[in-house]
Amino acid sequence: MTALLLAVAVAYLVVKNPDFTLLDPSFSPVSAALLLAGLVALAIVWAFPDLGAVLLTLFVYLNLSEVLVRYHHLPSLLRLLVPVLIVAAWQRFGGSWLVEASVRSLSLLMAVYALVLLVSSTFARNPDLADEQVWAILKASLIFLLFGLLVHDRAALRRSAWTLVGAGALLAGMGVVQSWTGEAWGDFGGFARLKYAHLYGDLFESRIAGPLGDPNFFAQILLMVVPLALFLGWNERSARLKALALFSAAILISGTVLTYSRGAWVAMAFQTLFLLVFAKLRWRFATIALAALLLFGVLAVGESSGRLTTLRQLLPGSDQTLEPDSSFEERRLFTLSAWEMFLDHPWLGVGAGNYTEYFEEYSARVGSPARSYDAPGAAHYPHNLYLGIAAETGTLGLAVFLAIVATAFGYLVHARSAFLKSGDGYMAGMALAMQIALSGYLVSSFFLHGHFLRYLWLIFAFAAALYVVARAKSAAPWPVSASQRLEGP
Repeated sequence: MTALLLAVAVAYLVVKNPDFTLLDPSFSPVSAALLLAGLVALAIVWAFPDLGAVLLTLFVYLNLSEVLVRYHHLPSLLRLLVPVLIVAAWQRFGGSWLVEASVRSLSLLMAVYALVLLVSSTFARNPDLADEQVWAILKASLIFLLFGLLVHDRAALRRSAWTLVGAGALLAGMGVVQSWTGEAWGDFGGFARLKYAHLYGDLFESRIAGPLGDPNFFAQILLMVVPLALFLGWNERSARLKALALFSAAILISGTVLTYSRGAWVAMAFQTLFLLVFAKLRWRFATIALAALLLFGVLAVGESSGRLTTLRQLLPGSDQTLEPDSSFEERRLFTLSAWEMFLDHPWLGVGAGNYTEYFEEYSARVGSPARSYDAPGAAHYPHNLYLGIAAETGTLGLAVFLAIVATAFGYLVHARSAFLKSGDGYMAGMALAMQIALSGYLVSSFFLHGHFLRYLWLIFAFAAALYVVARAKSAAPWPVSASQRLEGP
């Protein structure tokens, strides 16, 4: 069966990429080794479906498929992985979860959101950009459903959580090494990229950008893993696993700091406040949180602390700043343009992905002292997820998106309550960690637009899986009621 699977996979690659069998100089021995490793991984998943969620989590979080395509000239292995996972999981676990998921409120809301994007493509000025958005959400929703098909019990959730922490620590660790050594180690095969950018004043510095190529988005996906690493450091029984999780948390925080992302610092502060208020910490866990804050304080020196001080320009009365930060001025221009688009198109917006098509028109109306260094025709983004959704899909799109967020948070609240009632403190802690991760992601999204939403959908997948496992223990009614969504953590 394994040999047959490998043969089918290779045949598919040859059909989709006729030049694949030619000895292209760009196809290096490293690329060949990576391809072979990918095919072996597919065979392993076929034989051991329980490992499917681990591999799916790695592919999504490491941005593995895109890196292999862009930097190693390989075909998309994720396209091979998805059907293998579906068939293997169906044979191993049956289709009951998938049938149930198709009528679950979160899945239905995701389908409605994709439909709203699809409708917006019919009147969008640039339908191709709208179609890209639709395709991205459909892929993210497929990952969500596939994760639920594979993660069906406590053990699978634990493996997936450790996989997420390990992948995050690996990316952060490569970024830290890269920051300390410059480009002596290269870009680690595309997984650790640097971006030379303005920090503050006249200072420019390299910022680690991971496999996404953008420091701010890289900080966002590192930050979403920190609560999970801290949770594992507190709840694991093994002293070695505790130490490994806490070391991972330290690396993740260090990587987040070295992105020099101010939005991530704001989100990190919010996550810390959430942790201290709702976790009902014992003194040991409080010590862990304090140690993390101290580590952040030690690292936030020099260039980092100088960049942090620019946040004061966001405070009232800061308009008299002698040297205003140019990025703040640009972000004001981007967000105000999005707001004006929403006011002119309040119900359905200007079309998914079409903010950039209207930017020149609305930025001229808004006006700004910010100078633009973009080349003519360059793409522009609203730098605020919520305003971007409102501008592109109107009140309807924003309402559905917020309903998805509220439902996912409600799943986590319900799951934590059910786990606590059943005496499963480990899983209750994981549910709280994912609440903090989701909250941090949402806060950081006030400063970032909607690229890489598959990471947010991955959090939703964890929320749904936790809810499914908790429901199996508590026999609670389903779906979550509105009153349960409003309960505190």
